[in-house]
Amino acid sequence: YELYGFDCKFAMHLVRLCLEIEQILTEGELTLNKHSEILKSIRRGEWTEQQVRDWFAEKKKCRTRLNPVRMPDLLDAIRMFPRP
Repeated sequence: YELYGFDCKFAMHLVRLCLEIEQILTEGELTLNKHSEILKSIRRGEWTEQQVRDWFAEKKKCRTRLNPVRMPDLLDAIRMFPRP
């Protein structure tokens, strides 16, 4: 946290979950290592917190096109875990 200003591991897991949900909804299957390079780059701190937030904002825009069922807002999940 101190090195990057946010919890890169937590951000990586949020992105991972979103990508897995998206893959299940669009492809009907789950390939666990499909996005491994993106996830590793987030974990290594190569993405800023703002880049992660922007990524989620873009996913939020596209979400209703994938599945009209209301899904929890993952940005709310970030807010549930205050910074140390």
